[in-house]
Parts: sequence; structure tokens; C-alpha cells
Amino acid sequence: MGFGRVDEIADRLIPSKKIATSLDDPGTVIWLTGLSGAGKTTIARILERRSHSVHPPLTVLDGDVLRALFAAGVGHGRARRLELALTYGRLCRALAERGATVLCATMSLFHEAHEWNRANMPRYLEIYLRVPIEELRRRDPKGLYASGIGDLVGVDLPAEEPRRADLVIDHVAGRSPEDTAAIVEDFLRRRAGLAFGPDGANKEGS
Repeated sequence: MGFGRVDEIADRLIPSKKIATSLDDPGTVIWLTGLSGAGKTTIARILERRSHSVHPPLTVLDGDVLRALFAAGVGHGRARRLELALTYGRLCRALAERGATVLCATMSLFHEAHEWNRANMPRYLEIYLRVPIEELRRRDPKGLYASGIGDLVGVDLPAEEPRRADLVIDHVAGRSPEDTAAIVEDFLRRRAGLAFGPDGANKEGS
């Protein structure tokens, strides 16, 4: 399934020879989590567009893309999901050790994964997008809740909500993704000293 490819993928994303690695001064890892349809990828992409002032530069990891890299076609049961969550954590750590600021948008709702992250990444911040299942069914951007496919976290499989999330953002009717992203930006500015700019400003001159 490719679980041994963490360093290979990390080096492909950020070649270690180009960044001074220091285990005493690793980058920040932001673990953006929530159930399917909570808005993780949308928020991550907004933050990415506004990250031109973030230093070291922001590296965004999306759970669907990571799954395709590490375990395409291996099933969605609890054991596979947990193994993937732990692998994502190892990848985040490898990138942080290369000096990167990492934003990982992933469901990965397992206490074991959350605790491993905290124990192994000194600059780890956990953000939980908490959205009621009724609202997730209404949104259903991937059609998962309507499909009845089985092994769906929050429906068929229990979701282990973070016990010690650094920031919990509860769903508020009418709040836009941009407004939610602004809440995350303010938190990261205060907790990690990360500065974000206007949407799309990083594309100037391109």
C-alpha cells in the first residue's frame, strides 16, 4: 500500500537539500479535521490562496489526494483509515522536519492518530470543524451520505472527535467559507505567528 514511502514523498514535495533541516526548530503542522462535507478542503484552499505572507511557505495536503498516493483501492474500513491517518501524520512530521509549514486537511478522526501527532510534532495545532450530521447530509458535496455506500464515518463508523483540539469551529447557519477561513487565520496568527494576506495576492505577477 506504499506506507513506507513517507520520506520519498516528503522529499519530492520539499527536497531536503534545499531546506536547512533542524529538529530543534521544526515547522508548524496544522491538522484541519472534520467529517466529510465539513468544509476542510474548501477552507484549506482559501488559506492557501491567502498564504503569500506565510513563512516558511505553506504546504497543503488534501486527504483525498493523500489516499490516492498511499492506498488507492484498499477499502474504507476502520483499520485502513487508522493506518492512513498515522501515515499522514508521519508525512506531516517529515515535512515539518524539512522546515515546512504544513496544513493537512483530513478526516482522520481517531484519538490514536491525534495523540501520536501531539507526541511527535512539537508545533502541532489541531482545528476541528464541527458540523451536525443533518447539515452534512444537506450539503453532501460528494454524494456520500445519499449513496449508502457503507463504512461512512459518522454514519456507519463512529467518529472519534478530538479530545484536545486547539480550535473548534462550530457550524453557524449563513457563515461563509471565507468567514470560517478568517477565524482560522486569526487563530494561526495568534498561536503560531503565521500571517495571511488578501485572497489571491500570492498570484500577483504570475
